[in-house]
Amino acid sequence: MELYYIWLKCIKGLGPLSWHILLEEFGDPYEIYQNRMLLVPQGKATAHHLQLLKSGTEESMEKAKQIQEDCRKQGIHIIKYEDSEFAENIRENPEFPILFYAKGTVKENWTHGAGIIGARRCSPEGKECAIKTAIQMVEHHYPVISGLAKGVDSYSHTAAINHGGFTIAVLGFGIDYCYPPEHKKLKEAIAETGLLISEYPPGTPPERYHFPQRNRIIAGLSDILYVIDIGKSSGTKTTIQAAERYGKTICFQ
Repeated sequence: MELYYIWLKCIKGLGPLSWHILLEEFGDPYEIYQNRMLLVPQGKATAHHLQLLKSGTEESMEKAKQIQEDCRKQGIHIIKYEDSEFAENIRENPEFPILFYAKGTVKENWTHGAGIIGARRCSPEGKECAIKTAIQMVEHHYPVISGLAKGVDSYSHTAAINHGGFTIAVLGFGIDYCYPPEHKKLKEAIAETGLLISEYPPGTPPERYHFPQRNRIIAGLSDILYVIDIGKSSGTKTTIQAAERYGKTICFQ
């Protein structure tokens, strides 16, 4: 089944909402693949959806097989929509992908954490606040969720690790990349004691447009979102907007 989830996600022109519609209307990806030439529009599934399924099959399947092999070689775990690890609070969100690429430990409560985000060039007070907040979350046994960026993100991840907590880094690139490069050791430490997750397959470099997409996942996984030292043009605004859409608690520090 894993291969068919990757295949569906590889089809050009389809995105999260389309993936959810197709699964809702036609069942699991294997059934969609096997019956793709016979499917007719129904419910929210349009003729356009079905044309994309039919026209993109061969190329998408070859790409999916390569991704699956790359994941196997690199020890990357795939969390599928149907898996128990893909908890209800994210399965029901049509903005979320239908699979994640992961490395590290997938704990039972990984989809219920505390997001800590903020400025990359934060003030000394912002740094202190990020560290203090992360330690408090560890003491309350909450996963600390952030995006591996400079500043608030890295201070939060590091504080969680140093105090024996569990931290999740949501990446805007494939798990085999590291951005920024100077966070290589931090990324390795998270893989050893926490969890790296990405909606992007291995081999995907960091791109500017990936990070707003990453931010919605940080918001979706966070029961509460702490916002620290935010600047006027900060990219954290997309995380805040997503958290507001999802009805999350937001605390400005």
